[in-house]
Amino acid sequence: MVEVFSKQKAMCEGLMDWNMEAGGKDWIDVSIEWVAVDTATVKDNVKHINLETSVDGATLADTMKYPSSPEHFSINCSGTVIEGSGIKYALFLPPLSKGEHTITWHGIVEDDLNDGWSDYPKGTEFTFTATVTIQ
Repeated sequence: MVEVFSKQKAMCEGLMDWNMEAGGKDWIDVSIEWVAVDTATVKDNVKHINLETSVDGATLADTMKYPSSPEHFSINCSGTVIEGSGIKYALFLPPLSKGEHTITWHGIVEDDLNDGWSDYPKGTEFTFTATVTIQ
């Protein structure tokens, strides 16, 4: 199993795009996670976000169908520890064909919200992109 989305890269490095490699027999974990400063905030925030995942331009059905319970996390970003709570939306792909594939996560904030760190006005859009090369 190869996990594609990187909370560490997104939160610590501000990266919204990255590259990775996987084997031709690897299942691909394209799950995405919304995080906030605490459990109550993350539970409220996810009610106001619409997420979509696509592979090579084809939108996958039900990106938000399988949410996890909120889980505490702690990430060390070059000596600064960020703690909070996240809800992960599980989504897995069977092995992909050999070559380069683009996985895109696109979200729209449907109401004004704050995750405890930042404000997200209604209509805010965000996109993360991973290029996965299958060997």
